[in-house]
Amino acid sequence: MRHLAVIDGGKELLDAVQPLWEKLNNHHKNLSTHFSYKFECFTFEKRKQKFLEPGRDVNINLILDKDNNTYIGYCICTIDKDKCGEIDSLFIEKDYRKYGFGAELMNRSIAWLENHKAQTIIIGVCEGNENALDFYQKFGFYKKTYILERK
Repeated sequence: MRHLAVIDGGKELLDAVQPLWEKLNNHHKNLSTHFSYKFECFTFEKRKQKFLEPGRDVNINLILDKDNNTYIGYCICTIDKDKCGEIDSLFIEKDYRKYGFGAELMNRSIAWLENHKAQTIIIGVCEGNENALDFYQKFGFYKKTYILERK
């Protein structure tokens, strides 16, 4: 069994997330049937700008595999000045899935958002990644609105 640790922090952990975020972005690019070109143009630096906006609190949980000193998963959640919370990004390396790490990160993120008095908590799911909907439903998230975009 591997020795894992969860590292909890804020914006200072953003750069550590980058390699995992890039894998998630590539995953979305490969799954998307209509918008893969958008993921090709989307960089971590562009994504990072949202997290650096004034008035936005950021929580990051990274899972570190201490045996090989490698990050294997993360979750970023934010809350804005209007108390709208969001699970912004969640990723677990393929070899580490099905062990409950995603659930652990979700529970930590939801608790952080609730402790910061989020009035609503949302999650966006990319087209092509609909398999994630069942996972999020376990935490009380349901489809509310479909937003369609013209190519």
